[in-house]
Amino acid sequence: MSAQKNTRKLESLCGRPATEVVEDLANGIANLIHSSYQVALKTCSTKTVSSDHTHYNPRSVSKKRCAFSKKLGLIKFIQSHLKSPLINSTDNTHTILERNKENQVFCKAISELNTLKPDLPLQEQLQELYLSTKQTINYMDKTRNIERSNLARKKQQKLINANPKQAHKEIFKDKNAQPRAGLQALRDPETNAIVTQPTKQSQIIEKYYTDSLKAVNIKHGKYLPEEAPRQYPWEQKDAPAPIPDPFTLQSHITKNELEGRGQRSWLHSKILDKSTFNEYIV
Repeated sequence: MSAQKNTRKLESLCGRPATEVVEDLANGIANLIHSSYQVALKTCSTKTVSSDHTHYNPRSVSKKRCAFSKKLGLIKFIQSHLKSPLINSTDNTHTILERNKENQVFCKAISELNTLKPDLPLQEQLQELYLSTKQTINYMDKTRNIERSNLARKKQQKLINANPKQAHKEIFKDKNAQPRAGLQALRDPETNAIVTQPTKQSQIIEKYYTDSLKAVNIKHGKYLPEEAPRQYPWEQKDAPAPIPDPFTLQSHITKNELEGRGQRSWLHSKILDKSTFNEYIV
């Protein structure tokens, strides 16, 4: 009781204010936890959770996959019992069941596999059944992953078309984040190869938009003075006198004069006309 009454507030620690020391230690621990989290994301296998909280597979597909997985486990259980040296690899299903009548669990597992034939070697049938079941599961997973990738790609393409800035921020907001479905790889149009490096993906996207924003009709050929020299008549050095290069501005007045249909009057004569001056100038 005396110790509790005589407690004091800690004001200094190691020659520094206690508050600053505790805050520095807390910041160091927070940075350590953050660094450990980033290292764990890079080194450990992780799984992306869907943003819309949908199931990995539809219910019907999920039930079928669970049934195939259960069948695969049953085949492995039977194969583990067939590793005994007393069982010959050429024994058929009926013979093995007769020799293992007392093992009810083993016999029940074999009976659950309805496709097994009693007159054929059991181990060969199990191996073929294992490979076909494994292939079916892999095909279901591959098909589902393709569907999820296509859905994610279409969703992101829609976002890019509607709001490009927001889409680009989501794509490049965190280089250390786990890649999401539909953003794991890009096809390089120059090499036609799949690219997974984020820096290379950024270069491909940048080049795509740079080429898209270029001018449509770009000048081609040599048109600069040093590439295509001009031959203007007034710049000829060998001419005895400067050669003029007259031209007449085409208008309805000059056209009438050339055709002899009218001669324009001097401008000052029209200015002297008071009515014309007031109408057009004043």
